[in-house]
Amino acid sequence: MQAWSTRGLPASRKLAYWNALSSESIAAMEVTPRDARAFEGEMLREAVGPLTVIDVRSAAVRLAHTRDHVRRLDMPSYILLAPLQGRMQLSVEHGRSVDVETGELCLLDHARTYQLEHGDGMRTLCVDIPRATLDALLPAPQRAVGLRLSPTSGAVRLLSGLLRDLGAELHPGALASFTPAFAQGLLGFIAEAYASEPDSLPEAGIAARVTALRDRKSVV
Repeated sequence: MQAWSTRGLPASRKLAYWNALSSESIAAMEVTPRDARAFEGEMLREAVGPLTVIDVRSAAVRLAHTRDHVRRLDMPSYILLAPLQGRMQLSVEHGRSVDVETGELCLLDHARTYQLEHGDGMRTLCVDIPRATLDALLPAPQRAVGLRLSPTSGAVRLLSGLLRDLGAELHPGALASFTPAFAQGLLGFIAEAYASEPDSLPEAGIAARVTALRDRKSVV
């Protein structure tokens, strides 16, 4: 388990440290705190098979992933955001702003620009998913990008609960150990959650998604 924190750093170094850490651990971005003098942030990161789980806690910030940031990435991944505490507002490519609250989910694509803002006391569990992995799992992943999933269906509630429990296992000094089989199971929950949302997947692709998921499980 990798862990980082701004606590104990001189106030003059915290912002540069957090920007560099966020860009290296998640994706190239620019983070602007609401109050640079009082800013604090903590981050945990753990590999889960082909996935990377990142637990981010921070004071109020505005985050921008710009076109210049996109150009720096050789193979942009996807990232699933699951607020565990607080609420964020985000938009993809300067589109309509979406509020994502505790218990809800939203998928972003690092190959597209996005903006995100949240208040103090925010905690977000992020699941970074390799591009090829999600492209093979969902028939049309771009339809899912920026779509808020609310826990109105059983599949979304199960995924949200699983991510909440996963977050409870992440803390400094924890000897967390997750197998590739766990990663495949988590991907299955993600696929089911988006299949339960009629706006996220084309109907013709759902059968193909189910077949792909069954084939993946058969080789675990």
